[in-house]
Amino acid sequence: MPHGPDNGPAWSTDGKQWTYFTPEQFTWDATAKEGTIRFTPDVDVVWIAHQPPYTPSDLERLLEDVGRSRAARVEMIGKTAGGHDLPMVTVTDFSVADDKKACIWLQARQHAWESGTSYVMEGALRFVISDDPKAVELRKTTLFRFTPMIDIDGCAAGKVRFNANGYDLNRNWLAVDLRDPEMLKRMPEIWYGKKAIVAAHSVGPKIDLMVNLHNTETGEYLQTAATDEQAFGRFAKLYDALVERTQFEPSQKFQKPNPKAVVQPPGDSTNSLWQTHGVPVALMELRTSTVKKLGRRPLPADRMAFGKELIVEMAAAAGK
Repeated sequence: MPHGPDNGPAWSTDGKQWTYFTPEQFTWDATAKEGTIRFTPDVDVVWIAHQPPYTPSDLERLLEDVGRSRAARVEMIGKTAGGHDLPMVTVTDFSVADDKKACIWLQARQHAWESGTSYVMEGALRFVISDDPKAVELRKTTLFRFTPMIDIDGCAAGKVRFNANGYDLNRNWLAVDLRDPEMLKRMPEIWYGKKAIVAAHSVGPKIDLMVNLHNTETGEYLQTAATDEQAFGRFAKLYDALVERTQFEPSQKFQKPNPKAVVQPPGDSTNSLWQTHGVPVALMELRTSTVKKLGRRPLPADRMAFGKELIVEMAAAAGK
């Protein structure tokens, strides 16, 4: 991972409350590619991480809470390459027919190191199952779907980007043919995820917009391959709302994709579902360095607050 004065690691004495090292406490030698921590803790045990972790055990506890809600359905859609269950969550008012509802999908942790996205996911999930009057109303008009942790194997093992078989789970979405058993063996996370998304979109209500959450060190942006005016318009509405009303602070403008562009490897991310199945997907990168709107680097509480804001604005952008 690249380091610098605004991108050093975080520390914790209990594995729950995290603080980033200051530029005085952490220095980075770019030539030697070495970091030095000058820090004297007042306890015997200190946890240090690139950014605050979010583990499969954290997700398990979240899903236990979510599963107790009458508005939620937690199901396992398959197994990862390492044998972990791959969860999907549906949240809505099940007493209201789905046929006239908007449908939105939120996905996270295709890359294991990007733990900030899991806190965003938790914030979104906890809000939509809550008794908040806004959440209650949204469940009547919106079908929410979530795939909260794609690379569970990598998250469990403390890896960075690839699944247990060495494949990038935000690439290869064209390569994974649902008819091919070999692809199921190599990249079951993509195979089962793609199958669930395509099936849901086919059965309906069709997915109005899907956001695929990622972290990067300094960039922050929204990017889609959806060229249809209506689909692109929903993402443009979402982008504008996030910039105006949330901590989202893009490093580049949201741009309409080239209608003649053809997605092909190695750029076949989840966004390629637009090309193959007409599913409107947008990649959302969230920086780990300082957010000027916050005046500091985002911590788990900030990510969770953004999760609530994001899911509300997604529902508004998709609203019918």
